[in-house]
Amino acid sequence: MVLVGPHPRRGGEVPHIAAIGQGRGGGGGQQVAGQRSCVAMQPCVSTSGPEQEAAIRKAVGVTVGGAPLFTSIQATWNVLETSAGGALADAAAAGCSVIVKEAVANGRLTPAEAVDDRVAAVAAGLGIAVDQLAIAAALAQPWAATVLSGAATSEQLASNLAAAAVDLPPAALDELAELAEPPADYWATRSRRPWA
Repeated sequence: MVLVGPHPRRGGEVPHIAAIGQGRGGGGGQQVAGQRSCVAMQPCVSTSGPEQEAAIRKAVGVTVGGAPLFTSIQATWNVLETSAGGALADAAAAGCSVIVKEAVANGRLTPAEAVDDRVAAVAAGLGIAVDQLAIAAALAQPWAATVLSGAATSEQLASNLAAAAVDLPPAALDELAELAEPPADYWATRSRRPWA
């Protein structure tokens, strides 16, 4: 099943949200629904960690027979970890499809865990849930072709998918930009999270 939510400002073009499930506790592996993911679209490079920007730039520069090797880049980007944004914009400009993972920062940008009162306040001011705000911010990036949802429940998935209809005003995006953490701090916090 492919779950597609065309972005309203782009006339029905991608980006879209692809729903994924990890199968934690259920014994299954990662399952992906969506046409464009590193599983379905090869060759793809997937990055994580504080050095994502450098890895993306190197990957985009790899050629075979004069043609780019990688046609898609999957990377962590969210309002707390924006360091790869410039490299992702360059990758998209070079013709790569950009796939955003961890848009809700592994739960830190969800109603259950909103890490900063400013996140909750911006979401409340717009009348949307925190996860919708986080995913809408990722969808608002002009280079983002696909934003993956890590929803674990049908309620989370429904909320995540509703983000495709959210058109964030520039003032909200500016406020969210102030939340970015230094990459080393973000990844250190991420590594300390309990993984059930």
